[in-house]
Amino acid sequence: MPQRQCVWPPTGIVFSLTVADFMDLNESPCDDSKRTSGDSEAWLGKADLHRLPEEMLHELVEIQERDRRLVAYEIHDGLAQQLTGTLYSFQVYLQFRERDPKEAEEAFQRGMDLLAESLAETRRLINGLRPPILDEHGIVDAIDYLVCENGRLGDLTIEYDADFPRIRLAPNLENTLFRIAQESLSNIRKHSKSPRAEVTLCRQDDRILLTIRDWGAGFDHREVANDRFGLRSIRDRAALLGGSAEIHSTVGEGTVVVVDLPFLERSK
Repeated sequence: MPQRQCVWPPTGIVFSLTVADFMDLNESPCDDSKRTSGDSEAWLGKADLHRLPEEMLHELVEIQERDRRLVAYEIHDGLAQQLTGTLYSFQVYLQFRERDPKEAEEAFQRGMDLLAESLAETRRLINGLRPPILDEHGIVDAIDYLVCENGRLGDLTIEYDADFPRIRLAPNLENTLFRIAQESLSNIRKHSKSPRAEVTLCRQDDRILLTIRDWGAGFDHREVANDRFGLRSIRDRAALLGGSAEIHSTVGEGTVVVVDLPFLERSK
């Protein structure tokens, strides 16, 4: 299997984008014939496709509102604070540029640095909403972007294998796959403490299978609310497109998220 590497010079982190080293090739995440369950394991979050459409629409609105709230919090706590600091620095520059040129120059430089940080934060927020790479290159490269970005944020090596045609999918389908991968990788960073993770994207006939796996702390399904928002948003996003999402976790061994969605190409 060919191997690609994503190297980030600022931190020296290398992400090896293949699953061959971590998985028996006879046990592909796209093969569900070997799934097992026991007393210490449980499949969580199978989408209930028999729920009323009104309930599904209500949950879609709730998910969208949650996304908007998260963006609002990030703007308030990040971008707004940086712009406030920028404005203050330039006001100090205007105040001291004649009577204390050195102080004015330092304030001006602080303002320029904060302005650069604000621009970077703006780009990050745009990427979080719907990254340009998703519109420009499609889901394969968009998930590759997520893999590299999440790996940069901590001591985590993420394997990415995409056995998937480079064709454009329906926009809602691409966005759903991206959001589920984003939520799952965020959960791994925040909760699993796993040193490695694995993302697999493949097509089986008229279905798309996305699998995100880690070897971290895992959790006991009896101690985690089945309607916890992060877990529920994953399975509801899948269900709204006629698919399903399963979350399988074992304490001390890790968690796997398996998403099954219908294959829908973008309209010509």
